[in-house]
Amino acid sequence: MQYTKVFIPILDQEQQDIIAAFLAEGDFDAFENHPDGLVAFVPSQQFDAVFLNTVLANLELSLTNYNIENVAQQNWNAVWESNFEPIYINKKCSVRAPFHAPMQTEIELIIEPKMSFGTGHHATTSMMMESMLEMNFNHKEVLDFGSGTGILAVLASKLNAIKVTAIDNEEWAVENCIENCERNGVTNIETILGEKDKVKGTFDIVLANINRHIIIESINVLLPSVKENGELLISGILNQDETEIENLITLQGFTFVSKKQKENWSAMHFVKNKA
Repeated sequence: MQYTKVFIPILDQEQQDIIAAFLAEGDFDAFENHPDGLVAFVPSQQFDAVFLNTVLANLELSLTNYNIENVAQQNWNAVWESNFEPIYINKKCSVRAPFHAPMQTEIELIIEPKMSFGTGHHATTSMMMESMLEMNFNHKEVLDFGSGTGILAVLASKLNAIKVTAIDNEEWAVENCIENCERNGVTNIETILGEKDKVKGTFDIVLANINRHIIIESINVLLPSVKENGELLISGILNQDETEIENLITLQGFTFVSKKQKENWSAMHFVKNKA
């Protein structure tokens, strides 16, 4: 598949994150943060210069000197993540690549990202994991919506979830999730390729580390999939969008429990009220 690579020369890391969040609401699906600018990738057939210019204009950024080039599909996230060392989450959980030495923590996750999102380094993923370590997954049925590498699904399994359903709309993400399940020796994760129409049944805990646009687009599927007294944990939300998302969810029978914030991003925890 041919991709279009867009380099946006902006030095401010906070603005890079904000631009990435808005571009992700279109068809951009991979990003690299650099000291001198943001690199964003989009399938060439879906590249829309008007959308890109509109995003930059709405953010009041006068950026007309960005660079565009066509590239072949590659393992961008794996290359980006390969520069990072293994990480610790709350001193209880560690995440490493297959080529790193084993780590002495209560929970160890072995994740190879390939082209999928999710190794724990990004703020949205680490906040989801921190929140999960504070929750009770024992004998719970879990949905991981937009599973990427499967890192959250694998963690849920290791936290004693009885069954985990991992759904992603990218074939290579589903394949990557299956491989990471095998690496971690977990066998109770069902991986499904598809969109929100693949969500069937209800779950004790629903995880969604996606973005504001997909959360809103999928809200009428995600919320009914949570059992009464069940929990919803979401991330991929900019701090400035917290109120909008909280109001949207609480108006549909959920109680806001808590939130975490890191590097302009938020993770939010809700509980579904009894009918």
